Formats: sequence, structure tokens, C-alpha cells
Amino acid sequence: MVVLIEAGASTPSAVSADILDAVARIVVRQEHDGAATFQLVLNADETARLEDDLPIVGGKVFAPGNRVRIGVRLNSTECWLVDGAAVHAELVYGAAAGSFTYSVIGEDLSVFMRLEEKAAEWPGRSAAQIVREILANYASYGVQSSVTAPQNDVTPDASAWIRQQNDDDLSYVRALGRPYGFIFALRCGTTTSAPTTAYWGPPPRATSSLPALRLGAGTSSDVTTISFSYDGAAAELYGGGSRDDTAADTALAVSSSTEWSLTKLASSPSLTGTLARKRRFIAPAAAGALARSSVDGLAQASARAAARAVASLDGMEYGAVVTPASLLAVRGAGATYDGNYYVERVEHDLARGSYTQEITMSREGLGSTLTGAGR
Repeated sequence: MVVLIEAGASTPSAVSADILDAVARIVVRQEHDGAATFQLVLNADETARLEDDLPIVGGKVFAPGNRVRIGVRLNSTECWLVDGAAVHAELVYGAAAGSFTYSVIGEDLSVFMRLEEKAAEWPGRSAAQIVREILANYASYGVQSSVTAPQNDVTPDASAWIRQQNDDDLSYVRALGRPYGFIFALRCGTTTSAPTTAYWGPPPRATSSLPALRLGAGTSSDVTTISFSYDGAAAELYGGGSRDDTAADTALAVSSSTEWSLTKLASSPSLTGTLARKRRFIAPAAAGALARSSVDGLAQASARAAARAVASLDGMEYGAVVTPASLLAVRGAGATYDGNYYVERVEHDLARGSYTQEITMSREGLGSTLTGAGR
């Protein structure tokens, strides 16, 4: 395993061997829907003190606002974990060891999307069009966009109503996706030259080439621990009244569908369970197609993590890097919990000679959709 670190004021480049040698620990937390964060812990040797500062601190390589990219090379394959910026720093002295440690804490490039609150109007634009226009403003950071237009996206007539932004770009982009059950996250490119992608759309459930997690006595397992849970009351079905798009006085009844819109990972989805909660839909600003999408989007979002699995892996033994928004199969847990899971969150903990991946996975219910599931 080789750790990869790039940093710089504008365009990040590989850090020096001295900085790589000073790395004590790196923790990167990735989210399928949210910002990736990182903590880089460095040994700041006082004996190598500059005239007025410690080299790691005084060198300004990791000054707040500087770009930072962190990745790992495992079995000859590079995988970048986070492309972001340094935000916070901590210098700690330990009397017992007689040395300093310097921690650099940061976020992915979405941090630049939350620096300014804006008041803006978006006449005659659908939600997907607005997201594309907002993300185009961050192309200078090397970010390209991947925007999926919702099935029932609404392009309002400017004479009837206009979408208004009264928030920072990051919060507004997330709010635009919420009625459709969409997620928003930045995904690193797989190579140094590949751009970071800002993804706005439904949780992707494409086929994965990741090795399955195999459990049970007598099997070759890279899993240190794994736990499963199921919340039979997680699913929420919404119903209520709204108004028609074109006639404000025309009532429109809306209710959530119990059909699962994403690729099914569970044979018994929680949306059709007996404990699914019935909730009232009250959203005066949502009308017609937007209201119908909202009740379905809210229901899907409530149910997609009814079943969860949390696994801890020895990354070097497993031999692959797991990242959010991928599918990961479990074998050997029995028919109820075997099968594919959607990766929501991964914490990568890297130190000299060790690499641990803490993985949080979910799906909409119990029972596998894969053939041959179970022991």
C-alpha cells in the first residue's frame, strides 16, 4: 500500500518525501450523500525547528484554503479518496513523547459551494437546469457535473411562479433534489488527471466489481467484524392534498406509491411492510407534478436504509478500495441478510503498515435478490 498526497495553493501537486515521511495517520470519511472529510496527522519534529516555526507548520503546504488530494495505491491500482481543501489545523504537544503532532482537517471541494449565501431568482428553469448552471460556476476547480433530470421535473411558467434561492449553492442544490429522493456528492477521479465529478441524481445502484464479503467458519474472510440491523418501521408513506399546476383552485390528491423505483436489492422491501408509517403531506409550495414527485421521493428516501450492515475490513487483506455509491455483496450471513448492499459511507483509516475500511451499507428491506444467497 502506498499513500498518495497532493497539495498546493491552487493546483495541487505531489508533496515532498519529507512530508510523506512525517505522516502518522490519515482518516478519510466519504459519504454517498454529503461532503467527504479528511484528517491528516503529521509528526512535527521540534528538533528540525526552523528559526521561527516548525517546518510542517511554517511551510504553509497545508495552509487553510489550500487544495489537498489524498489517495491510495493498492495492488498497483490508484484510487483517490478525497479532492478538497484544508479548513482547520491543530498543533498538539505531548510532554511524554516530547514532540508535536500537526493535524490538518478539511473537506472536499463542496466547501467552496457553501461560502456565500445568495438571493437569486431562476425563472423558467427546471430543477436540473438550475443545478447544471450552479455547478458550472465551479468548473475552475476541476469539477465536472453529472446531472440526472428527474422523471417529473417541472419547468415552471415564469408568469405563474419562479423558483427562488435564498441560501448558499450547496444547500440549494441539495434542496432541489430532495423532492425526487436525489443525492448530491462529489466523486474523485480514478487517476491524477481525471476530474472530480459532482453527482446529482438518484442513488446509483449499478453492478459492482468489488469482491464479496465472505463470512463463516472455514471460509477465507477479510471481514474483521460485521453487524446487521433492520428497522421494520423505517418506511413512511405520504398522502394528502395539493393543487393542480395550472389551476390554483383545483384540488389534487397525492399519495406515495409502494412500488420501489430503484434497482431492487431486497426481496421484501419495507415499503410494503405492515409497519410502514402513514404521514400527511403538507407542502403548500409544491403543486401538481412536483407534489406527486415529492410524496414518492420522501417515501423512497425513508425506506432505502431500512436494513443496514456495518463492516470493518482489513484493507490490505481485502485488496480493494470500497467507495460510497457502489454495491457490495455479502455471503454467508444467511438468506435474510445475504445479498447486495448499497454503500452509504466509508471511513478509510491509514497508518504505517495498516489500512482499515469501516463500511456502512444499506438496502430497502430483507432477503436477497441474488441467486444462491444464504449459506
